[in-house]
Amino acid sequence: MKRICSICKQEKELDEHNFPKNFKRKGGFEGRCKVCRKAKDKARYEAKKEKILEQKKRYYEKNADKIKERQLGYYNENKGKCRKSEKDWCKNNPTRRRMTCAKSRTLKYGSESTLTEKEWLEIKSFFCCSCAYCGMPEKKSLEIYGEHLHHEHVVPLIDGGAYSYGNVVPACRSCNSSKRNHDFFVWYKNSNVFSRKRYMRIVQYLKDERKEQKID
Repeated sequence: MKRICSICKQEKELDEHNFPKNFKRKGGFEGRCKVCRKAKDKARYEAKKEKILEQKKRYYEKNADKIKERQLGYYNENKGKCRKSEKDWCKNNPTRRRMTCAKSRTLKYGSESTLTEKEWLEIKSFFCCSCAYCGMPEKKSLEIYGEHLHHEHVVPLIDGGAYSYGNVVPACRSCNSSKRNHDFFVWYKNSNVFSRKRYMRIVQYLKDERKEQKID
């Protein structure tokens, strides 16, 4: 059995994959297809986004303790399910997982945290999906360390460095561990992975006022 969507006018199979269920309607499904409903819901959300977010914020602030208690209760009752779900999510979303951890760590230092996933992908593209310091490709990082490139702060968190575009660069585990909280301009000049070409590339990217410094 098929039905023509009341919005896009396309004929589709009348099932739960194509039409939202609505037992009050004839046939048990809505007249509009899921694609059109999703588009309309998205448009409605965008139109009232600020108001909705403000309402959610106020609700959370008012009911924070109850929400946390409910979440903790659910976790304790479903530990196996939650741990598996978290493990699967981390495996399928390595970039978001690392960003979530980095933002949490940044906020503990009271620094700015504004980097988006889109910006991170742009940064990686700028550095050819390689370590900004030694040039190790991310593919090789996965082979050697079993992980993607790190989100490395050029200006360290301890010195007020932000987790933002203009201060975060991709780095392999070795370079990230070596750089640590050192001043970039001092550390990189004396590191065993120094490359003038890569240095100039990093300087081009940086938004820090120190980018005009020179290396003798």
